[in-house]
Amino acid sequence: MSNDLIIKPFNSSYIDTILSWTNDKKSFYRWSAGVLGSYPIDSNKFNEKIKEMKQTKLFYPYVVKLDNKVVGFFTLRYRVKNVNNLTIGFVILDPLYRGMGYGKKLLNLAINLAFETYKSDSVNLRVFKDNTAAYNCYKKVGLKENGVCETYNILDYKWDVVELEKRS
Repeated sequence: MSNDLIIKPFNSSYIDTILSWTNDKKSFYRWSAGVLGSYPIDSNKFNEKIKEMKQTKLFYPYVVKLDNKVVGFFTLRYRVKNVNNLTIGFVILDPLYRGMGYGKKLLNLAINLAFETYKSDSVNLRVFKDNTAAYNCYKKVGLKENGVCETYNILDYKWDVVELEKRS
């Protein structure tokens, strides 16, 4: 059994595994901010949304595998065409692998992919302020708050978001 994570391009055969990691409304919206659709989302709707975003040629979904098992998912995307900054999004890890350092490894892989393969000048991501486990993980890999904050209205609540960034 290996301890190494590897990145693979996303394909639709991974959808059911990924969706199984959010089994309630709050965790789904904490992960997706509603961008992927409404809870519960089915595999067909998820697949259509990913296809739609990939057609922009600014969006790149990946899975992370451990011993040939999908244990994580994330995306890289350009928010603005011709701006060399990538946003890491939709970061999720199989709950069975949380709290064991795999989230940090997944993020380091995503950051390295952005800098080395896509030659990005910087990467950023957004996290809900109340998601302290994710926030702390992001800080551990060197992401720093850049002053961007927003509030999302989801599920009749106001969710505060903070943006973190790392430069190459």
